[in-house]
Amino acid sequence: SLIVTASPEPASLESSALPATVIEGREMESARGQSIMDAMLDAPGMAGFSRGPGTSKPVIRGLSGERVLVLSDGARQESQSWDDEYSPEIDAFDLDRIEIVRGPGSVLYGSDAIAGVVNVVRSELRTAEEGAPVLAGIVDANLFSNNTQGAGAVSLSGATSGLQYRGHFTYRAAGDYVTPEKTVANSAESEMNFSATAGINPS
Repeated sequence: SLIVTASPEPASLESSALPATVIEGREMESARGQSIMDAMLDAPGMAGFSRGPGTSKPVIRGLSGERVLVLSDGARQESQSWDDEYSPEIDAFDLDRIEIVRGPGSVLYGSDAIAGVVNVVRSELRTAEEGAPVLAGIVDANLFSNNTQGAGAVSLSGATSGLQYRGHFTYRAAGDYVTPEKTVANSAESEMNFSATAGINPS
């Protein structure tokens, strides 16, 4: 596993001085839920803050909001720091791994990384020379009995000589938040996401 550090080259977890965790592979598949937070809840020092069935934002060592920096492929995601109802606008089904750096990383990443950094990384396009088939697909589905939640995703990818491509579609929905005492009105949500990526690899 590789993580982003201040060194000129990517460093392994064993050689990094920062407390870090990488979630990927089978661990990612088994922990994946309605949001990226579901996959991180078992990581050391991590917790989630939620104001409804479909929203959740990261809490690192008790701090959240603008004290946690969330990145998507290295690009800053500002929305999760706006208000309680906003969570990172990142598709939980369209990612390859999650890199978590705990503790103050403000020197490396900016002033809002006081608690830590969460970097979500999408999988890279593979070429035909790297073994990518002409067309491959993945179908994922999550169903929950509480609050009638559900999510599904379809990904298609492939490569030919000199060309790589990928398409992804996700739909999530959740009913109003229900507690033993009452139902929280207007807390339901639905979300649709589509992305397409293509690359050229000329000889």
